Parts: sequence; structure tokens; C-alpha cells
Amino acid sequence: MSKEWGVPFFESSAMKRVNVEEVFFALVREFGFLKKDEGKKPKRRGCLLL
Repeated sequence: MSKEWGVPFFESSAMKRVNVEEVFFALVREFGFLKKDEGKKPKRRGCLLL
């Protein structure tokens, strides 16, 4: 499903501390891309799931 939507897929576990930081930093990078578009007319991108 993630390939169809063009989004990264992570398996993570907070309890086992597996990929927690990787997921967090990937989200920060995604929000960085969204922030670059400030000042321009917003484009509809669908939804953003957290």
C-alpha cells in the first residue's frame, strides 16, 4: 500500500525501541517539504496521517 501511495513504510516498536528515531526523522523531513511551500497558494495533497 505504501508504494501505491508513494510514502515510506516503517515497522517500528516503541517498547523494543526499534526504528523509533528513524520514523521521527522521516516525519520531520516530510514536514520540511511541506514548509518550503509557505507563501505560495496551497496545493491539495490529500491527507496526512500521523
